[in-house]
Amino acid sequence: MNLRLQGLYKTRPIGVALSGGADSVALLAALTAEGYHCVALHCNFHLRGDESNRDEAHARTIAERLGAPILVKDFDVAAHQHATGQSVEMAARELRYNWFESTAKEHDLQAVAIAHNSDDQAETFLLNLMRGSGVKGLKGMSYRRGIFVRPMLEVSRHEIEDYLGERGLDYVTDSTNLSTDYHRNLIRHKVLPAMEEHLPGITRAILRSMEVLGMQNEIIERIVADTDEGDHRGLSLGARLGEDSLRPIVAERLARHGFSAATIKEILGQEHQNGAIFTSATEGTFVLHDGNLLPLPEEDWREVEVDLSKDGENDIIKWEIVPRESIKSLRVTPDTLLLDADTAPSTAILRHWREGDRIAPFGMRGTRLVSDLLSDAHLPLPAKRSLWLLATPSSILWVASLRASRHHPITPATTRVLRIHLK
Repeated sequence: MNLRLQGLYKTRPIGVALSGGADSVALLAALTAEGYHCVALHCNFHLRGDESNRDEAHARTIAERLGAPILVKDFDVAAHQHATGQSVEMAARELRYNWFESTAKEHDLQAVAIAHNSDDQAETFLLNLMRGSGVKGLKGMSYRRGIFVRPMLEVSRHEIEDYLGERGLDYVTDSTNLSTDYHRNLIRHKVLPAMEEHLPGITRAILRSMEVLGMQNEIIERIVADTDEGDHRGLSLGARLGEDSLRPIVAERLARHGFSAATIKEILGQEHQNGAIFTSATEGTFVLHDGNLLPLPEEDWREVEVDLSKDGENDIIKWEIVPRESIKSLRVTPDTLLLDADTAPSTAILRHWREGDRIAPFGMRGTRLVSDLLSDAHLPLPAKRSLWLLATPSSILWVASLRASRHHPITPATTRVLRIHLK
């Protein structure tokens, strides 16, 4: 088999993820045959009863036959699922890779070899194509990612089985790999074989395309990395969005910072819209301002629930219910809101302004965008972001220190007044 072994040395041990299946058995056999000192790493997730124990026993037998010491780890996947809320597959994957990394440090392993092959690459391409991935996803798996290496990415499953036959090595088959209930297995057992039948050589063509995409991704990564260099106040977009040819670079940069494809499309369509809010899966919430996505502190995005049915206070406002006759004048400062206590909601939320918020201003017909009120007040962005709104799910009651709504007004019929003070 033609293994890729760049960056691997025979002076330090290599961990080999050994499930007992054909790919991992072939990888361990080939690496030991090349003269590498290998340590087999086997995970028993106890998800398939006797079959899981069968796999462990076979892994131990193969490791002993090939002269490789073996480390076995038992996992409680259900407990990890309960703690993280992950699916079975994601929980097992996280447990497996975390153990590989800690074991590599503990035993001074130069790398941990994973037995992905070229058929896995083609399957990954089709899976990511179904998900609508860009260049980064369609290029497939890399030979090296951190301590993990994949020496068999250029070896087909057919070559692996031939190699095992020549060496007289047995392997076990995970019964779940035969089920077509999973997308990857469906592609493996149905889609790719059908494509090869009608379009011979399609798998090789896919792999060539992935190689080209990998080179293109390297170029994009370098450009994006250069763009990020030294930019500490946010993600600068304005200088590039005017050039259509550079928008893919901006999109890739946003993807690197955890924005989904749908969100990226929205950002690129609103590059001149100050105040629009967007959330990254990995880096929090950002506000678009003058062509920059500026990070919003968690404080600026929090919600504080208030119980308006009785007197109370928090670190933002104080509120009390008083008799109507105790209110000598309905004239109030911008830091005070008066509502009819008997028609006002029993609970409300204190939060900061969001794009699209509208208020029905007291003394006016119709509604206005809160963003327009903020612009009329000529407030700088930090001041806009620090203003508090008192809101219900259906309406804005008050832009604190700026404007009250006409909801729940004091009328001649009012007997009790809800008085709210901004601290």
